[in-house]
Amino acid sequence: MRRLPAGTALVLVSILAACGEATQPGSAPAPRPVSLAPTAACSPDVSASTIRTQIQSVFAGGTGGDFALAQFDDIVDERNQGNLTSAKQQTWSLVDFILDHARQGQIVAPPAAVIQLVNNLFCFVGINAAISDAGNSWIVDPSDAPQILITSDGFSGASLPAGAVTEPTLLTAARIDESTFPIGDGPLLTDLDQYPLYYSFVKTNEGNTGFTQSLIVGVCPAIGIDPVVEARLRLGHNASSGFEITPPANADFLSCSNAPPLPTSSASLGGRILQRLASAFLPEQLVAAPLAVGGIGGSVTEFSPLGPVDPMVIGAPGVGGSVTEFAPPAGGSVVECNFSRARAGAPIPSACRPEVRVRTERGTLLDGIPVTFTVLAGNGRVAPNIPLEDCPTPALTAVMPTGADGKARACWRLGPLPGTNTVEARPDIGGDAVPGVIFSPKAFQFTAVATAQQTQ
Repeated sequence: MRRLPAGTALVLVSILAACGEATQPGSAPAPRPVSLAPTAACSPDVSASTIRTQIQSVFAGGTGGDFALAQFDDIVDERNQGNLTSAKQQTWSLVDFILDHARQGQIVAPPAAVIQLVNNLFCFVGINAAISDAGNSWIVDPSDAPQILITSDGFSGASLPAGAVTEPTLLTAARIDESTFPIGDGPLLTDLDQYPLYYSFVKTNEGNTGFTQSLIVGVCPAIGIDPVVEARLRLGHNASSGFEITPPANADFLSCSNAPPLPTSSASLGGRILQRLASAFLPEQLVAAPLAVGGIGGSVTEFSPLGPVDPMVIGAPGVGGSVTEFAPPAGGSVVECNFSRARAGAPIPSACRPEVRVRTERGTLLDGIPVTFTVLAGNGRVAPNIPLEDCPTPALTAVMPTGADGKARACWRLGPLPGTNTVEARPDIGGDAVPGVIFSPKAFQFTAVATAQQTQ
């Protein structure tokens, strides 16, 4: 049924407030809008004569009116004879025909007239679907060949394989207003740093069936993002199972050189110097050239709000509640806290316990990130520091999640013999650190010296 060739443009619409839903992203207090399929905006008992008049009006002065009227007459006949399945199938086909003509500029009627006609057709045969913008809506059929759908501004799109659906399906796309979010925040349900542009994609069909295979969705990043950050951006996705960083995919079907600029609030990056300094500690393979042509692509199996996210998470080592300002080199660091008089077998004082703080580059502290503390040398023992002054039974390893302050701390008892003791702290996947997150650096080392001398 689908007749759009690769590259056919779609027009964006602003996300409708009536179609939004406020949700809370974990520990983040700000609500995030989620785009839902629009509700049918017509009367279920709309008459056939009304729709015939609308078809004549919409196609007046253009081509396709006779065909549309003939096909609608067939729909009326099938509906009157009780063949509702056939009537619905022909309605999907007629809506596809109307939307194609609207996108190709062959309909000069006002957009509102096309919207009302399509919604009345859906209602006439009992299809629970509706559109809010004719240029932003299209029909995909199981018999369709591979196709690339690109928004009219060229800043987002989707690549669909052949047979992507098992029944006629309405797809819509809408750009989400990036100016409504504070710096680093966005519509995605994560505390990772987010960067516009953001889009919402919605799929609607009668059987609520999903896609048969993965699709590629691409989004252009806004102009003005730090090139170092832009080079590592990934496509974030509000999947039904929870936020995820999508598997990377080629989105070179987009041209992003003329993408919109960052909103003024986002472009005024007061932490620019901090970002540059922190980025200097990245492993070399993470620093790449910024995007030249294509957008940020990801592979998805369902539609939802999507947008670029920075997958990098920065860890900073410290002891007893103080941490260094910048991430150290990826090779690790040595943090000392006057351990020279700590006797062998003694616990490290609370003020000197090894600690890691985990945050995004823009400074959001990340809660629930598991940090594994492991004894590397000295045969000491570690335990989670929960609560801060309580130490459970120690072992060679201990896992402590970061708290609301982004910090994870471990109790540490030195080994029984004099000598150097070493503990490694390594953050891992968990909480907002979903698969695809990059830790910089990957681990830290803390050292202490056990001595036979008694403390004074």
